[in-house]
Amino acid sequence: MRWRKTHTGEPLTVSVSYLSKARMLDSGYHGSLSWSRRGVRIGSVGYSCSGDALQLTYTVTDTITRQQAKQCQSIQLSRSACHFGGSRSWFVCPRVGCGRRVASLYSVGGLFFCRHCHQLGYESQQVVQCDRHTLKADKIRDKLKWDAGILNGTGLKPKGMHWRTYWRLYAEHQRIVGGVFAAINKRFKLGLDDPLRFDP
Repeated sequence: MRWRKTHTGEPLTVSVSYLSKARMLDSGYHGSLSWSRRGVRIGSVGYSCSGDALQLTYTVTDTITRQQAKQCQSIQLSRSACHFGGSRSWFVCPRVGCGRRVASLYSVGGLFFCRHCHQLGYESQQVVQCDRHTLKADKIRDKLKWDAGILNGTGLKPKGMHWRTYWRLYAEHQRIVGGVFAAINKRFKLGLDDPLRFDP
């Protein structure tokens, strides 16, 4: 199982819906946005809205040199008519060659682009993928006559099953379980060298 994409729950996110509801997209409006996790401030940007464009200003810190650099991004706004009157606002992804009309932009590496440009997957997609692999493991466990649930460990070879079949199913089960635990280890930043030896 390969999880190459970061999910959209991790990066700093700017939502056009939030800004619109708070009337922060009115021309001439300016202020700041900040993000916190577990009560700790992790980022902030200054912004100003002028006509159909949003200006973001913020400081980016290099993760290696710790040097800081000021960054300014101009994001175009687009509007579409609603079925029952009024209009809906959108961001136009500022990455050259993109220009998608999107509801949210995400900061990865100090630049706010759409999830497609940053190759981000939704968190729910990763959860669904993990569930699928857990179900695959349970199907193998059923053939091996083991209790359902990967946390129940492994069992013995069922009576009457050839050893070659048993080891093939065992290896496939361990491969799937290893992928699930590695993904959980990465997702929750547990820092385990060997997730399969995790002892709660």
